[in-house]
Amino acid sequence: FESELFGHRAGAFTGADRARPGRVARAEGGTLVLDHVEELPLASQPKLLRLLAERRYAPLGGADALADVRFVAIAGEDLAARVERGAFRDDLYWRLEVLTFRLPPLRERRSDVLPLAEALLADLALRFARRPELSERARAWFPEHDWPGNLRQLRNLLERELLRSRSDRLDPEPPRPAAAAIPKSLEQAEREAILAALAFTRGRQGRAAELLGISRKGLWEKRRRLGVP
Repeated sequence: FESELFGHRAGAFTGADRARPGRVARAEGGTLVLDHVEELPLASQPKLLRLLAERRYAPLGGADALADVRFVAIAGEDLAARVERGAFRDDLYWRLEVLTFRLPPLRERRSDVLPLAEALLADLALRFARRPELSERARAWFPEHDWPGNLRQLRNLLERELLRSRSDRLDPEPPRPAAAAIPKSLEQAEREAILAALAFTRGRQGRAAELLGISRKGLWEKRRRLGVP
């Protein structure tokens, strides 16, 4: 967490052969989004508190620096409840509690599901260089589904369907409840994602790696490790 957020100097730890700016430094003069802030370990919370309170931080192995950054924290659960359970510092909670917006889950705003899906498809269309659209069947069941994973689940479903389908008219099946899903190992999930990307790109390594968000070398190493032909 600290290296990712604050950065580090060369030699700060084993393997740190060069200095690397953290997300705070890269967001200088702008806005930094802290997603899933409720998952921050208790041991790391004082450092975030200092950053918010004093606008100062120290890269690993380095001296203090000032931060000219606006922070937006996103929590996937009630922070006040985590404070009561002792899982989140109350002083950090009150430091974050400046201006709060509650975004209702998709099951409470079903009329937003299709517009959100269309916006996500427009974004994915640029990445995949395609012109996807939802089938009438999908447009019928999308607003009726509860979407327990909210926007992430919706985006993942659309992206997965784009990888699987050669047609631009997407007709995904409704997701099964988590309890009914067949558990998969990480290796199995990785293997299926690689096979889907290779099938979609007709074996073009560079394009498949781009779709998977990894380097071409990373794709080659994963294929060798997982036995993907």
